[in-house]
Amino acid sequence: ANIVAGGVAVGNNAKAANAGTNAAGQALGDDGLVNRKMWSTLHGTGQIDSRVLRTHAKANGQTVGLNEEYILERDDTGGTETCQHPCDSVLSEGNKRYCRCLSTFLWVNP
Repeated sequence: ANIVAGGVAVGNNAKAANAGTNAAGQALGDDGLVNRKMWSTLHGTGQIDSRVLRTHAKANGQTVGLNEEYILERDDTGGTETCQHPCDSVLSEGNKRYCRCLSTFLWVNP
């Protein structure tokens, strides 16, 4: 029960953090201050520890346009899926549970 509760807590915290981060990133994009987003593991640090999901470690550093989707592998089906941000509600359970990733917003010269 503690393991399940821990997974729910981590997932909900990451979901809330990403909701705020994405709203801020979109606002910065609207102001022309950022134009790309990057998948960053371990609370946005880009570090990888033993608990970072394999699929998230592979996505670490993936950079896309603000309105483009990240592409993540799926361990359950062997295929891929797309999302706007870590912990996106469209992701499979395997890519949402225990996620501690964030989008990092940046300016990349065109």
